[in-house]
Amino acid sequence: MRFSQTHIVIGIGVFCLTLCLYSYTVYRFNTALSAYVVAANGQDTAAYIPGAPDNATRRILNRLLAEILTQKLSNEERMLRAQEGLDALELSEQEIDAIGFMGENVTAAMDTLSGRYTLLHRGETQELLRLAQERIDIASDIRGLSYLANHHISEIFNRVMRDGGEMTPEHTVELNRKIPEVEGDFDRRANLYRELASLTFRINQSAENMSW
Repeated sequence: MRFSQTHIVIGIGVFCLTLCLYSYTVYRFNTALSAYVVAANGQDTAAYIPGAPDNATRRILNRLLAEILTQKLSNEERMLRAQEGLDALELSEQEIDAIGFMGENVTAAMDTLSGRYTLLHRGETQELLRLAQERIDIASDIRGLSYLANHHISEIFNRVMRDGGEMTPEHTVELNRKIPEVEGDFDRRANLYRELASLTFRINQSAENMSW
């Protein structure tokens, strides 16, 4: 069977067009994958900030709590520290809010990625998106526990303000009663941070292997 020059030219043109379309598909996939990685790593950073030991706002809150609960202060001094603590909590709430805002970017990037996978990476992309959803859920849980931690702290500051700066015996009993609950929340958040780090490593490794 002989092919005319016209058939050969058409065949080459179809091949080149197919190659260009596939290359474009791969490019769009890699662009979407990179966008997801950037967005998700950004949310990770936001999730770590509220609980970071070197977080300036957290250090202020810890110092004020320690002074209010352990130092011999006048009622006026204790109220001043409680008010300072309430002001610091507003900054901390903004840091926690950022986890949710960044999560919106991650969800949008996941939606884009889900529509741009190539046939070669279909199964891998679906698995990555499954892990990505777990990652979002963990970040959301960290956000919730961070809000809860701030709620416990605000209760202390507000109670001090309400009692005119006095650490009443009733307040002390209430604090002691809540210690196990607060410690439990702290441990849960610490575990979530470990899970997040492990999941992030798996996802980034997978994304790196899928990139062309």
